[in-house]
Amino acid sequence: MTNLDLRLVAAMGLWLLLGLSSDAGTPEVGRTWKDRADRAARLRAEADSIDVATLSPLFRAILAPGRDAKWPLSAKEVTLTRQCGELTRDILRSWLVRDLDAEPPPSVEVLADRLASARKVRERVVRHAEAIVIEGILPIAEAKRGYAASGRKPEAYLVGRDGPVPLDLQDRSGQSDGDLVGEITMRHSSLDASATSPLTRAVMDRDGRALGGPPAPRPIDLDQEAADLVDRLKSLTRDSLRNWVERGLEGPVPPARSTLLQRVAFMDPVTSSVLAHADAILLEAVLRPDLADEVLRQVWKARKLDALRDPLLAHRIKLTRGQRDALDDLFRQRQTLADEWPFEADLQIRVDAFQAEDGEFDTAIWKGLTAPQARAIRKILNPPKPSTRRALRVGPSR
Repeated sequence: MTNLDLRLVAAMGLWLLLGLSSDAGTPEVGRTWKDRADRAARLRAEADSIDVATLSPLFRAILAPGRDAKWPLSAKEVTLTRQCGELTRDILRSWLVRDLDAEPPPSVEVLADRLASARKVRERVVRHAEAIVIEGILPIAEAKRGYAASGRKPEAYLVGRDGPVPLDLQDRSGQSDGDLVGEITMRHSSLDASATSPLTRAVMDRDGRALGGPPAPRPIDLDQEAADLVDRLKSLTRDSLRNWVERGLEGPVPPARSTLLQRVAFMDPVTSSVLAHADAILLEAVLRPDLADEVLRQVWKARKLDALRDPLLAHRIKLTRGQRDALDDLFRQRQTLADEWPFEADLQIRVDAFQAEDGEFDTAIWKGLTAPQARAIRKILNPPKPSTRRALRVGPSR
């Protein structure tokens, strides 16, 4: 290369450098930074404006100073409602200001999308929080008033990870009031383990061990703020359900028999629905979208074909209403067979029988799926390992 060529290359490089440096002060880049700062300021202002009293008319009605004369709620129920309102406020605030102080900050498009969806996200999160209060904190007799205060019509219990949970309407005429209290007390003592959904257990398993469930493939990488919110949500659902179950049992006179029968009948649907609402809040506003999808896939993979009970998975693989009903029937049949098997039978015989029955049910489940649905399920249960072929191809040459 001649000296002239070298001078030409140097001149072109200097021209490019000057051009790039001058772009930093162009109106387009300036507008980008101004737009980002403006949107970030609006998100912070929105977060600062959120207050428990303005979140929902339900929270305002229960927590108002003059509420005692209208609603016969215990101090514990008012405290749990306040905790639910404060947690909802903090979750929404955290979602609104997520990563605003990060380096690099979110793009203008991300902030614009967050501003555009803020109202709908707030409405959905508040709706689930209201349901936790109405179903899991208020007495059943006060649920109608709770819906009226929230401005909503009464709703069916939300379907959780295990699919629809029917009321326990078996004949209990042979049980005394003491037997009913004993059954409720036994269920109350087990709520520490059962009042946590598989989704929450997977999220909280930051050491690689699911709490009370199967081992998780890997821990979920949560920042400290999100981990604290998950822990508070778990504690709220557990404490609310424990209070719902034990209400009136500690007094000198037990509740009326009709109340005990009602509590036994509604215990499973209420627990399932409250946990489903907590899961919905978790997926909507606590977890980042990529983490939410990762957690769901971990839970589905651990549960194998039982994961088809999950409404989210059923929606994702586009199960029809007829397919869902057929699957519900299969799962009920399998549970009935397990419940009716003589407990005193030899353990190995029972294990072999259960495995054989599971194989038959699994075959029936696969037959009920279309080819695209079966492929989608196999991909979730047995995800392909990341290929190393590209890494080998672009590795250093010899």
